[in-house]
Amino acid sequence: MSLLTVMLFGWTFGCSSAKSGADAEGADESDAANAPVESLDEDGTGSEEEPVSWDLIGTLVVSDQFGNLSAEESALVVRLRDALGGVLCEDDVVLGDAIGKSQTHYPDDALLSWWELHVDSPDPSSCFGSDYDFPVPSVLMVGIGDMDPELRAVAGASPDTLDMDTLNGVYASVDRGDTVWVFGVAAAQDTVAEEGSPVAEWPVPEGTWDIDPLYPFPL
Repeated sequence: MSLLTVMLFGWTFGCSSAKSGADAEGADESDAANAPVESLDEDGTGSEEEPVSWDLIGTLVVSDQFGNLSAEESALVVRLRDALGGVLCEDDVVLGDAIGKSQTHYPDDALLSWWELHVDSPDPSSCFGSDYDFPVPSVLMVGIGDMDPELRAVAGASPDTLDMDTLNGVYASVDRGDTVWVFGVAAAQDTVAEEGSPVAEWPVPEGTWDIDPLYPFPL
């Protein structure tokens, strides 16, 4: 299955604004994806609204020149959201391992990295242990790649988005690569890319990457 096909499938749950009214609706989607976590109660839970989606935010740390990912240094957070984008529950995504996949196993040539992340179960004392099911699969595929034109259009509609000329796309799969979602943007913290341009060659160079979601994953 080509990456373009899977991305178009991904747009159906929350990205229709990319093709129609990105200026109006795209910003709303981005605002929802970055809703302030201060809406959470003191115990980490929010309202009793039904959860409908989840997203990932944080950092990925590429630890060497071969594009390997450090599970220990990378820091991802999962946020469970209701229909209005409010955060119902959030917690760290603890990685037990991160395995770099060879290019022959990439779903599409647009990817510049593709990692298999082994996710540990959440702490029983967290809101995911007591109130909500943990949405992240035990094996999560994540990658950094080219910025897709559709994603560029929607990301550019948000006033909080970084300089679009410096960003890469961030990809994920919850079913071991059968379906690939382009869900946000990746920005290098360090000077791992030539200033003013995104990374365009394999492998993704060593450094820390900020992951910023533009779209959630449906439950």
